[in-house]
Amino acid sequence: MLAARRAIAAARRNSPLRAAASHSLPLTSVCPPSAPASAVNWPVWRDFAAPLSPPWARPVGVRVPCRSFSQTTGDANARNPEPSNNGEPDASNVENPTPPKKQKAGKPKPQVSAEDLARQREFLAQLEAAPNDATAALEVFTAIQSADGSGLSTDVASSLSSTLTEQKRLEEALRVLNYAHEQGVRPRGVAFKELSASCYQANEFALVLQIHEASNRSGQKPSRFMYTTALLAASKSKQFERVPEILKQLGEDAILPLGAYKRALAAAIKSKQHQLVLQIYSFLKEKDVELTGEHYDLILQSYSQLGDLKAALGIQDAMRQRGLPMTHNTLYWMVGCACQADDWELLEELLAPTEQNESVQPTASTFKAGIGAYANADRWEKVMAVYELMPEHLRVQLDGWHLGAVIMAHAKAESKELKLRAVSIFDQLKPQGNLFAHTAVLTALLETQQLDEVLALAAEMKQQGMKWGQSTYQIVTLAHIRSGAVDEAEQILEANWKFMRDTTTCYNELIRFYTEERSAPLLLGDVNTEKHETSQKKNAAETQRQASPAARQHREALSRWQVAAPPLCSTLAEQQQRPEEARHTRMSKDAKRGPSAEAIERQRAFLSRLQAAPSDAALALELFAAIQSANGSGLSPEMATLLISTLTEQQQLAEALRVLLYARGKRVRLPSRVFESVSAACYHAQQFDFVLQVLRARRRGRSGDRTSKFLYTTALLAASNAQQLGPVPQLLQQMVEDAIEPLDAFRSALLAANKSNQHELVLEIYSYMLNNDVELTSELYDLLLQSYSRVGDLEAVLEIRDTLHESGLSVTETGLHWIVRCVAKADEWELLQELLVPTEHSERLPLTINAFEAAISAYAYTGRWNKIIDVYALMPEDLKLELAGWHLGAVIMAHANAESEELKLRGLAIFDQLKPQGNVFAYSGALTALLETQQLDAVLDLATEMQKQEMQMGQAACQAWILACIRSGAVDEAQQLLEEKWEHMRDTTACYEELIQFYEEREDPEEAERLQTLMRQRNSRTRSLVRKESR
Repeated sequence: MLAARRAIAAARRNSPLRAAASHSLPLTSVCPPSAPASAVNWPVWRDFAAPLSPPWARPVGVRVPCRSFSQTTGDANARNPEPSNNGEPDASNVENPTPPKKQKAGKPKPQVSAEDLARQREFLAQLEAAPNDATAALEVFTAIQSADGSGLSTDVASSLSSTLTEQKRLEEALRVLNYAHEQGVRPRGVAFKELSASCYQANEFALVLQIHEASNRSGQKPSRFMYTTALLAASKSKQFERVPEILKQLGEDAILPLGAYKRALAAAIKSKQHQLVLQIYSFLKEKDVELTGEHYDLILQSYSQLGDLKAALGIQDAMRQRGLPMTHNTLYWMVGCACQADDWELLEELLAPTEQNESVQPTASTFKAGIGAYANADRWEKVMAVYELMPEHLRVQLDGWHLGAVIMAHAKAESKELKLRAVSIFDQLKPQGNLFAHTAVLTALLETQQLDEVLALAAEMKQQGMKWGQSTYQIVTLAHIRSGAVDEAEQILEANWKFMRDTTTCYNELIRFYTEERSAPLLLGDVNTEKHETSQKKNAAETQRQASPAARQHREALSRWQVAAPPLCSTLAEQQQRPEEARHTRMSKDAKRGPSAEAIERQRAFLSRLQAAPSDAALALELFAAIQSANGSGLSPEMATLLISTLTEQQQLAEALRVLLYARGKRVRLPSRVFESVSAACYHAQQFDFVLQVLRARRRGRSGDRTSKFLYTTALLAASNAQQLGPVPQLLQQMVEDAIEPLDAFRSALLAANKSNQHELVLEIYSYMLNNDVELTSELYDLLLQSYSRVGDLEAVLEIRDTLHESGLSVTETGLHWIVRCVAKADEWELLQELLVPTEHSERLPLTINAFEAAISAYAYTGRWNKIIDVYALMPEDLKLELAGWHLGAVIMAHANAESEELKLRGLAIFDQLKPQGNVFAYSGALTALLETQQLDAVLDLATEMQKQEMQMGQAACQAWILACIRSGAVDEAQQLLEEKWEHMRDTTACYEELIQFYEEREDPEEAERLQTLMRQRNSRTRSLVRKESR
């Protein structure tokens, strides 16, 4: 990363454009970009700087300027503007609208001499040659100090700081930044940010605060990341008196202060700095900041994690007093706090679906909060009590860890009935269980002596690729011992004792087995005494290994124990039933029998009939009824697939789903494409509940293969469209469990949600990823930015940008596109300029044509043509040449719609320069500009050219063509064009009104009246067509 920064710095330093740019006068410094050209005292432009405009775009006495680094101005063009009385810009004061900046504090930087530039290049070369050498960096810094700052520049200071930061020479890096400030050199903001992050990670909190102050002194506006880091550093170093000052600066610097305060609260909670949360809350109350429900939810979260029920109730009362409704997050944290305080009465009130909950009904997540709080405190009886309060429709949404907690609570109960209930819950929700849920039911099975079931389920877990945990190994070992398979138990212990860590229970059970169950009269006496002593030694050795694990001691104890064991078990060896035999017997009983000859014959007959009429839904239903009456005889994968396909094609979706569920119940294995086709058909028919049923059927009926991402994304979209966001977390958990690459699965889900404009679904997916500590990639953040940008949530977009920085990720070209688009939609012009015109000290962004096109499209959709002209003026010359298609058309149309004739002519110059890259919209913009500047022949020529190129002319192009015909006197041609184009144009009012005026001036009232009637009739018809299409 450092090498890349240095390469960019070197390229900037050596660029020939840099020197030229320093002497040029940009267009935006002469006048606002959308101002009329007549208001500008244009500088003398070199003739070769701009492309030659066509004759029809070059009026006498006007030269349309084109921004270029070859622009120069004479001294005669520079004059001191006199202030206007009314404060409005005029011809005398628009040349320098921006007052000179105040000199920053510190030693003023002298004029850079050639010798100083040479030293800067020499120092940068030394640093680039040894990018990770802190000693070399300090030598360079010493040389700069001894020369009283000669050779110090922004690039040198930033490189020095970065090198020292990476090598953990933090104090020296701060010295470099402070010295640069004293010398009037301003390091890049990223240098402060990297150093602040490194100091915080090294627990150098005092340095973090010093860096924050240094950043402010240098004129760098600290990012929200630096503010939150400074707040956390002040909290962790117990310097709480610094917090109000930092918060005050944060509010002043933030574009959206409420969003900045929210991020500070979230950071404090994530770092478990409750005292900092209290200070932030106190500051906000003191400053009378109008907090939102999100702020109160964060404060409530902090109190809940601390278990301060009294304070949590106070926050809830404050929300009610301010008229803020209770949210699901509010209810979630109140439930968690009530559980920690063990206030059962309050918990019952919160979980009851009553009016006291202010229309916010408890969801599965709300109950999970109670289950999680009690499970973490090992209050298993309370976990069962919370489960009893859950409605049935919410119980089926339990999954993952919380499902495991409920099963474990029942498994640990004393009552055998409750233990068996644990098995029943697991059987009902097995596809939603994770390793903890499986381990919990293994515990219940072991406690109820269902040993074969323990071993069968453990084997199934391995087949599904589920990695066993320590508890799983212990339960399986105990099941082997209790079923008499001690040899297998010993093998498991020998192979996994390091991973299991605590094997005392297993060894004690083995000792009990040999001392009690395998003892016989002929083996009593000395041999039994020897076994007992050996067992005691083994137990002691195991205890010693627990305190200080050592493989040698473990193997010695195990070998001595195995030497003593055979004499005791030899007489009963033949009587022992091996677990392999037991499992073989069980599998033999449950083995599936193949179809009979009669069933095979029925399958062939049914398939022949259905293949003869593949689109006959009635026949398909008749055959399905026959299969049902024969208890499934005649049903095969091919038959079921053909039945489902036929019914799906004929839109008999309920019947197709019925066949699918029946086949699943009969354990007929269907290919994944069958489920996908039914799911897609149900989704397009808006049968969203059917989509979810298809997914459940696929998961229950599968045998080892994975459920496709298509089924999951379709189910997620169905849940969102049906306004049933409750099942979304469960669907995401299942999707992750089935995915080979979970991040790719999240990407597919976000893509589908964005494509369907399901912003609420995007938020649910994002919330799930945050709650499950998913490490997001730049691509996932780009998809989040896209969704937030489309709904115009600027605060969220800026938060995502800050999160990217905090995660060590850079803003991508796609991400910048959506940030710019959202900023333009919010019309935050200053922020847009910061993004599109990066300065030497601003964040380096992947600035391409894509970012400018985002701003152009955002302003074009809202009809803000003057802003498009301003954006175009910000574009570098090389990017202007990349404009094409619709975006080029928007720029030309913006100039064509300007009031100034000079700007219209500039639009024509742009079109002439980039004409090969234009589409119909670009041509329409040029036609409009030509018409507005009364170049009628040029309009007709360009329209004829579009016809030759077989371009389909739109409303604006047709209107300009017809109006040009009328104004040039070719009214017959204009009427002919109207006859041909009026249905396509939809709105012909302007054309008819101009024709009517033409005939009125020629004193032909009859033709004028006829055209008036025709205009009313056709406009009425086109309006009805528009209404019909909109319906």
